[in-house]
Amino acid sequence: MTDTTLEEQRLDSFEQGYKAGWEDALKAQNNTTRQISEEFARNLQDLSFTYREAYAHVIKSMNPLLSQIVEAVLPEMAQQTIGMRVIEQLQDMVKTSGDSGIEVQVAPANQPAVAALLKQEFAFPVRLKADATLTETQALLKFDETEKQIDLGEVLAGIGQAVSGFFHEHQKEVVNG
Repeated sequence: MTDTTLEEQRLDSFEQGYKAGWEDALKAQNNTTRQISEEFARNLQDLSFTYREAYAHVIKSMNPLLSQIVEAVLPEMAQQTIGMRVIEQLQDMVKTSGDSGIEVQVAPANQPAVAALLKQEFAFPVRLKADATLTETQALLKFDETEKQIDLGEVLAGIGQAVSGFFHEHQKEVVNG
């Protein structure tokens, strides 16, 4: 063997060893990157599942509270505010009424509260009448040939349906993932 051939073989061996070391390092780095990515994905999945569980639990625990608000608190508030709603409508009607009178019909239970509110001065006569066909969340305003109905019961029913629909949709999401 000549010195040149020997030197070439040594350089070739060195280069092959260097390449093998480089490939091992790249392979190790790729394995580490893959392991980190897999662990990160697993952690994200666990975190997502935990978040969904917590969200579902919060929503489930809110259902009785919101249902109680819709069933107990809102109807009482509607009954207490029906008089203020009547006054608000009367003030709007002042603009178009002229001098003719307006008849306000309410449920007998609401008559005292509405009567107290109607003591203020209006630009037209206001007559208050009890109507047993109206619920405590309804009022009827009659002006000439025009009638305007206030029905807070419909508003409450709409709120109840919206709350119920929200929880129904949420339950579907939980079941379907």
